[in-house]
Order: sequence, then structure tokens, then C-alpha cells
Amino acid sequence: MIDETTQSQAFLYLLGALSEESAREFETILASNAELEALVRDWRRMIGRMSESLGDSSGPAPSATVKKRLLERLPAKQTVPANPPFSFVLHSDKQGWTRLRKGREVRRLTRTKDYVVVLVKMAAGTHYPSHDHLGPEECYVVEGTLEIGGREIKEGDFHHAEGGTHHTDSFTRTGCTCLLMISALDAPKA
Repeated sequence: MIDETTQSQAFLYLLGALSEESAREFETILASNAELEALVRDWRRMIGRMSESLGDSSGPAPSATVKKRLLERLPAKQTVPANPPFSFVLHSDKQGWTRLRKGREVRRLTRTKDYVVVLVKMAAGTHYPSHDHLGPEECYVVEGTLEIGGREIKEGDFHHAEGGTHHTDSFTRTGCTCLLMISALDAPKA
């Protein structure tokens, strides 16, 4: 969901009414926000269609006085939020690991309404019980090996399971660390 302030900035950006500095700041945000990028693209398309329907758009530009009056109605400075909504989980931070059972630990990295990203560590000889998937699961092996569905995957390998599928017991002979992206439907709420 894009807040009203950001929508206003997007509109001013498309009109060319932001200062050079504010436009650069907005472009930084725009480059990292797919939802905002889609909004700007849609508005740009809509503005283009409106211009086409008006016919020749090479008419006179607004006078300096009109532009000045419009700019005076704007807030004094359009700024990028001081603390953009970024989060970091640092390797040096050893807290945040939860022991599930003997030989298995999990560390949640992020959670959205649609998915959860976790790191899972399994000690050598550890099993993960069979389970069903309501939503998709993505698994990237960071280190070690993991046997899933009778197939061994190793460091650098990737596995995808669709929602509605069943995983039999998974096992690691060597121990492993895996990065998992799982559907929020399959993740514990905590």
C-alpha cells in the first residue's frame, strides 16, 4: 500500500514539479519499490493518453507566474522518509535462533502477509518430518547436503515445492544450513 504522501510525491515527480534534489531522492525510492514503480508507470501512461486526446501537446508552456503559484501551494519541501522501511538481520547477531527439536534450529529473517523467510540449521543425522504445503516453498542450500524426496541436494542447489504438495521425511547426513521462503499459510504465526 502506497501512502498518500508518496502518491503526492509520485504525481509531482511526473509533473516535473519536484526540485532536482527531491526528484533524485524520489528516483532512489522508485528504483527499489515495485508497487510504486507500477503506479508511476500507470500514471505516466494515463497522462500520455490524456495528452493525446487533447491533440497537439506542443502548445505554450505554462507561464512562470502560473508555475510559481502552483509551486507555492506545495509543502515547503518534499522529502524522503528519514528511516525508509528497510530491515537488516546481521550475521554477527547470534540472537534470534530458536531450537525446534534436537539438531534443528530456525531463525526468521522476515515475514510479510504472503511469505516468511527463514534460515534453518540441521545437525548431521537430523530428520525433518513429512509435511504438506498449503502454499509454495523455496529452499536454497547454503551449506551441507539435504535429502528431499529421495534426492540429495547440496550447497548452491535449489528446490521448489508447489502449494498442495506433500514432502516425505527430509534428512541430512552432513548437516546443512538452508534458506527457506515459505508461504505464510504454512508458517507458525510467532
